[in-house]
Amino acid sequence: MAFEDADLSLLPEGFHQRVVDLNKEGYNCAQIMSIATLEQEGLENVGFVRAMGGLNDSTGHSKMTCGALTSACCIISYFAGKGEDDELEDDDFQEMLGELADWFAERYTNKYGGFRCCDMLHDNYDNRIFVCPEAIGSAYAKAIELLDDRGLWPW
Repeated sequence: MAFEDADLSLLPEGFHQRVVDLNKEGYNCAQIMSIATLEQEGLENVGFVRAMGGLNDSTGHSKMTCGALTSACCIISYFAGKGEDDELEDDDFQEMLGELADWFAERYTNKYGGFRCCDMLHDNYDNRIFVCPEAIGSAYAKAIELLDDRGLWPW
């Protein structure tokens, strides 16, 4: 797969500032993506935001897979996954997850030597202010792009 950047024009207006503002309020990567998605739907769901907090800072602060990737997978699942007994996941669901993961791994391995938080932050948690907003925006834009290409992004 050739490296292609995410289409940042798909991000909601003011997204980058919203990321900064939410981070100042104590939210991290996964919660920021969930709040952004809910806001676009005109919804609030504190339980969903809390649950997504488990993915923050590389899934339970494990310094493993970046929360921007795992939460972007959750955003794809929010629109394309199975949610009810009589519902099936979208035919392209697994393909979208695979495309997102491959894109993310290639992008951040090329840029930082890996796509785990510890790679991207170079084992320095203070680097979050430089790395995380870009990773959140790019991963969210890529998730939107994959959904939009299949007619699953409602906006």
